[in-house]
Amino acid sequence: MRATEDELRVARYRALSKRVRPLGIDAVATAHTRDDQVETVLMRLLSGAGPMAAAGMQEVQLLTFEGDEIRVVRPLLEATRAELLEIVRDAGVTTVEDPSNADVSYRRNRLRSRIVPEIAAAFPGFDGALLRSVALARHDAELLDAMARNAANDDEIVVRLDDRVSIDRSWLRHAHPALSSRVIRLALAALNTGDARALTRERTEIVRVAAAGRTGARIELPGGLIAIIRSNSVDIETKGATSD
Repeated sequence: MRATEDELRVARYRALSKRVRPLGIDAVATAHTRDDQVETVLMRLLSGAGPMAAAGMQEVQLLTFEGDEIRVVRPLLEATRAELLEIVRDAGVTTVEDPSNADVSYRRNRLRSRIVPEIAAAFPGFDGALLRSVALARHDAELLDAMARNAANDDEIVVRLDDRVSIDRSWLRHAHPALSSRVIRLALAALNTGDARALTRERTEIVRVAAAGRTGARIELPGGLIAIIRSNSVDIETKGATSD
């Protein structure tokens, strides 16, 4: 069975980590360019990612693989692929093309070779406009994330126990959805023992909407969790910990 793009990405970074760690190196620089960033943003937007994820690759990112940490630095995100190729060729560096880059059955390759050129032809300069738009959205998301963390740390809004997080139901009903959904996600993440990616926006939205519904409703959630709508709170618990 052929590996997915995500699996190949993890394998590349894991191999890189294993190669550099014995040398005492804990940071590596990659040659990701503005073109790579545009592709990443488009892929994440088309996958329904939120503004933080859709903003693209970070200039500095700490990755962990099998207990090893490696800091990835991407200093060339402002340069285009064409500019980088011109520089290395002028320097007499021979480049090597990964043959898999020609396989358009992979979404990124299809985006790179077919879709992005079509968009660029129809909307010249779209890449700059796209990156500016997602940067603005990310700034707004960063503010909302900070507000959500403050709310989640307010004992009058969120109460944490060993196997339960209780969120004030009245607050959830009256808070802006962009804020309340983030607080719910923080509560879920605090208890979740599984893959955090399973805590999708759809899951948090179900809990948020249920807070305005009938008391007693129960929502099954990933990671062995359950949300229970009580009279004055929404309790997110590990299954089997319920005490009415």
